[in-house]
Amino acid sequence: MNPLDFSQLLDALTQQSSAKNRLAMIQTAVANNTLTCTQVVQLLKPLSFPKDQLRVLEMIRPRISDLENLFQISKAFPFAKEQRKA
Repeated sequence: MNPLDFSQLLDALTQQSSAKNRLAMIQTAVANNTLTCTQVVQLLKPLSFPKDQLRVLEMIRPRISDLENLFQISKAFPFAKEQRKA
């Protein structure tokens, strides 16, 4: 995703109060875009719960453009259980 669009997406996500709305917004935004692993890590930060983060990751994994950097995503999870799932 180009940097400007991605920045706007992050801003919009921080303005959403519910996880459900954030998940829907992410799903819509990535439908026709690819993301780098760095962008994925940034995208997961506004989500409070690991289960929501893992749900988003499952949804956008096919849209990741630099699979050789997947280690960045697993490092973004604080607990080993979530790291393994990621």
